[in-house]
Amino acid sequence: MIVIMLIVFFFYRADYHGVIRGLEGNQFTLYPLKVNPEYEHYTPVIFFSKDTYVIGETNSITDLKHGQEVELWVEEIDEKKIAKKIKVINE
Repeated sequence: MIVIMLIVFFFYRADYHGVIRGLEGNQFTLYPLKVNPEYEHYTPVIFFSKDTYVIGETNSITDLKHGQEVELWVEEIDEKKIAKKIKVINE
């Protein structure tokens, strides 16, 4: 039973967790929740489309805003990170 729970957790865990910054057109930059000035953070550019599934406090791709905390499930296509699912945690 524990092995099944771990497998389910592994497959349903979000690929990224962070804050939306630089929302422009069909893309945004994902920043970490906490920024350490002494560390160079990885800030991926995330692309989305009308087919991206949005859940949480917002349920539409058009309601995404700068500063929202999100969890992302992505797939990489032609070296671009495309959001399949976005869970908005808070606004």
